[in-house]
Amino acid sequence: MNNLFFYPIIVFLSITLIASIHAKSIFDSDDDMVFEPDNSHHQSDEIFDPESAFDDDAIIDDDAVFSNESFFQEEKELADPWYHNQILKDSRFTLGYEFSNNLVLKPSFVTHDTYFRSEIQTLLTDKLFFQFDGRSNLLFDNDHRTQASNKSIRIVSNLRELFFQIGFNQFNISLGRQIVVWGKADTQIITDIVSPRDNSDFIFIKLEDSRFGQLMLSSDIYTQWGNLFIFVSPHPLTDNEPENETQYYLEIPGLDQLIIIDDKPTYADTEYGIRWKKNWGKVDLSIMAGCFFDNSSIYHFKMIDFAQRKPIIEKIYHPYEMIGLAASYVSGAFLYKIETAYKNRLSFQKLDAVNFDIGAIEKNIVDMGIGLEFNANGRYQIAGEVTNRFIPSATDNLIFTKKNSTTIYTIFSKDFFNNTLMFEYNFFYHVQEQNNFHQFRLTHDMADNFQMISSCTFFSMKDKESLLWFYRNEDRLSVTFQYYF
Repeated sequence: MNNLFFYPIIVFLSITLIASIHAKSIFDSDDDMVFEPDNSHHQSDEIFDPESAFDDDAIIDDDAVFSNESFFQEEKELADPWYHNQILKDSRFTLGYEFSNNLVLKPSFVTHDTYFRSEIQTLLTDKLFFQFDGRSNLLFDNDHRTQASNKSIRIVSNLRELFFQIGFNQFNISLGRQIVVWGKADTQIITDIVSPRDNSDFIFIKLEDSRFGQLMLSSDIYTQWGNLFIFVSPHPLTDNEPENETQYYLEIPGLDQLIIIDDKPTYADTEYGIRWKKNWGKVDLSIMAGCFFDNSSIYHFKMIDFAQRKPIIEKIYHPYEMIGLAASYVSGAFLYKIETAYKNRLSFQKLDAVNFDIGAIEKNIVDMGIGLEFNANGRYQIAGEVTNRFIPSATDNLIFTKKNSTTIYTIFSKDFFNNTLMFEYNFFYHVQEQNNFHQFRLTHDMADNFQMISSCTFFSMKDKESLLWFYRNEDRLSVTFQYYF
C-alpha cells in the first residue's frame, strides 16, 4: 500500500468534510458582478459579491433601529475594516487536490499534488481596478516533478496576473503582469501569441489555465470607429517547458553529451503590438499586428568547451513580426469563425548532423484556421475547427517541420442532471502525421462549492519522425477535486 493510495483517501475525506460544512456557495448566479474588465484581451473568471446575511422580510422594531443606528454603524466599522469589505468580498479562493496515473506504462502516479489558488478582481477606488491571480502547488513525493528534483516534497508557485488599471471616459491604462488573449483558434497558435503558456504538463493543462501573464504597459482606447488595444512588454517571457527528467521532458538522443545554455529574452528585448476591434451586430472583426519574440527556442551551436570536451549549445528565442485577422459571425444557433496570420522571419530548427550545423532558418509563413460551433438550445454543443500552417519556401533542412501542417479538432459537450454533470469529448487529429488523441472529461458539481473533474486521454501516434511520437505511451487518467470559498 504505502503512499500510493494513502494520500488520495486522506485528502479526499478532508475536502469532503469541508464541503459538507459549507453547503452553500458564495458564487450564486443571482449575485452582481463587482467589475467586468474588457474580456477582449484579458482572460479571467468572473468574481461575484457574496449574498447578504440579512433577510429583507424580517420584522424589526423601528424605534429600536433609530435608537441604536449609530451604535451598530460604529460597531460594523470596527468589525469590518476596509480590506474585509473591499478585498475579501471580491475574492475567490480554490482549494484543490489532483492526481493522475499513466495507463500504458507501469501503473503509478504521474502527478500528485494539492494546490491553493487566489483570484481577486476589485475596484479600489471609483477609477482604480486591481486584479490578481496566483496559485501554489504542494507536490508529493511520488509526483514526477518532485522525483525529478530528488526531493521528498516540493512547493511550486505560479503568479498568473497582478496588475492595476485606471479608467477614464474614453480609455484605460493597465500596468503589471497581464494575460492578453488574441484570436479564436483552439488548436494551432495563429494570432494568440502574446501570452506564453505552461507546457510542463504537456496537453493536460486546459488552455485557459495554461496562459500566464508577463510585465506590460497596456491601454484600451474606445472610439466610435472601434476599440484599440495597445501594449508594450519590456521583458517578454517564454513558454514553460518540461523540466529535465520529468515525465514529459523530451529525451532526444545525444542531448546529454551537450552543454545547454538557455538564452531567454531580457529587459533589453521588447515586445509591442496593437489590435483594432469592431462589432457590427452579429459580426465581430479584429485586426492585430506587432513585433514579438518566439515563445519556443531554437538550438544554436556556439563553441566547444575543451575543458569538458563537450559542444556548447544555446537556446535562442528569435524575434519576428506578425499581422493577423480574426472574425466571427453568429447566425441562429451557429457561430462561424475564421483566423489568419502572416508571420515574417519566423525561425525554425535546422540540423545537419554530418557537418554539425545546428541553427535557425527564417521563413515567412501563413497560418489559417476556420471553425464552426453549434449550440442546440443548451441541450448540447458541438464545435469543429480546421487549421493549417503553410511554408511557401523549401523545408528540406528543417526538422520536425513540414511544408503543410494541418490539424482537425472537434468538441462535443452535454449537461445532465439539472446541469450538475457535464460530459465533454475532445478529438485531435494531425492530417500529415496521422497522429491523434481522444479525451473524455466528466465534471460533477457534487455541491454548490465542491466539484470533481475526471478525464481519460488516449493517444494514437503513427509518425515516428514527429515530436508527438515521444508521447505515444502517455495515456492518462486524471482526477481533480476543487472546493471554492
